[in-house]
This record gives sequence, C-alpha cells and structure tokens, in this order.
Amino acid sequence: MQIFEKIKLLDQASVECNWGNPNSKIIDQPDWAQIITPSSKHSSANCVFRSRLAPPDAVLKIDRTIAFYKNMNVPFRWLVTPLSEPSNLKDLLLARGLSLHYEATAMLSSVNEQLKTYDPQISVVQATLENIDIYVETFVRCWQLPHEQVAEFKKDVIYGLKNGEGRFLPYVAHWKNEPVGTSALLNLPSGAYLAAGTVDPKYRGLGIYKAMVAHRAQVAEGLGHDNLLIHAKKLTSAPICKKLGFEEVYEYQVFSRELL
Repeated sequence: MQIFEKIKLLDQASVECNWGNPNSKIIDQPDWAQIITPSSKHSSANCVFRSRLAPPDAVLKIDRTIAFYKNMNVPFRWLVTPLSEPSNLKDLLLARGLSLHYEATAMLSSVNEQLKTYDPQISVVQATLENIDIYVETFVRCWQLPHEQVAEFKKDVIYGLKNGEGRFLPYVAHWKNEPVGTSALLNLPSGAYLAAGTVDPKYRGLGIYKAMVAHRAQVAEGLGHDNLLIHAKKLTSAPICKKLGFEEVYEYQVFSRELL
C-alpha cells in the first residue's frame, strides 16, 4: 500500500468511526466530513473531520461552520490533517477562538503482527447489554469522565450495541479478575479500527494495553481484516502503539471550542 493510500484510508476511518446517535447527522463528502449532534455536550459528537477548502470561499465556510456550532450552543472540534486546506487552517481556527485540544498520530499495523501472546493473568471480555455496567464503570474510572457526561456516554454505548449491526465491539480487560481497562474494536468498511483503549493508572506497565490490542487483532482476523487502524494521542497511546510495531502514517492536530 502506497503512503497516500494509507493516508486516505486513515482519513476515511476517522469519519466512519463516528456514527453518533439517533440525533446525529453525518456529512461525508470527498472534501468535507462533519458530524452534528445538537443534543450532545461532548465536542467529539460535533466535529469537522475533513476540510479541503479552496479560496476564495474557504474563510466564509470556516466562519459559517463555527457560527453554526456556536448557535447550537455545543462544544465542537476541528481536525487539521496533512490533507486539510487551506494551508493556514490552523491559524484561521486559532484566530477564531479555537484552541489546541490535543495532538495525535494516525497509525496502522498488519493484523498478523499483533497476534501476540500475553500474560495469562490478563483476560479480555466482550461487553454486552448484560454486563454493560462493568464496561461503563471501568471506562468512566479509567478516563476520569466528568459526572455530567456519564449518562450520555452510557446511552451512546447502549445505542451502539443495539443498533451498530456488529460494528461496535467493546471490551473490558481484567487483571486477576479485577476490571482495569477498556477498549473497543470498530468493524468498519475501511478496516478494523481500534478505539478508546485505556488502562487504570494503578495497573499500567503490566502489559494490559498490549493484551487488549492482541485480543482485538484476533477478533479482526476472524472478521477478515488485514490491517488494524488507530488514531492515537501523541502523548499517551501513540508511544505504546509504536513499541508494538504500528507504523506512524501522519500526525494531526485537534482544535476545539469547549463550553465555559
């Protein structure tokens, strides 16, 4: 696969992995991709994933999009990737009140490379509607999710399990039967996408993140995928994925405007 093909694959995955909820509207066009969720107060549910804007209309489109989200009174994000245009998009967003939320790396690995053994004291269990509370409670604890976002998160997880048509596969990692981490595999048209992997800080360094990747690689192999795709935060999961053999395809920035 050529580098440009890898970039396009990971760019498309960033759109496909956000199907939102019944109140979400997703726009997916070659030069523009966006999710709109009026009911959500989390910026990931209101986001511009792809923007290739040519002058002279680029600034007008940016201003209209920012005004649109502001008028809905929701927080929102804007991704700036190697494919983004205009070239000064970052500066235009900063000048309009958005701030750098985090930096990330788009990465991929062959499924076969991640089919690794791990400590038998670690088990990875798929979350279902029957054990959803364990997944939610572990996710909230590991990610330190604000209390006001917990109900919305649980509602979205239930929606994904009921209506995702097998696309959303969440997991809980256990260390000696103690739930200590969560992750998800998204079965997307573009590939097997690794999402939301996190480990309780008290249990890091035990190989739990590696075990969750290996387990999802096994699932991905069973689903017929050749590659694992991930957008990893630069300061947290990206270094781990690099050690596991993931290829760094491109870096990008996420800008946001959060509610005060």
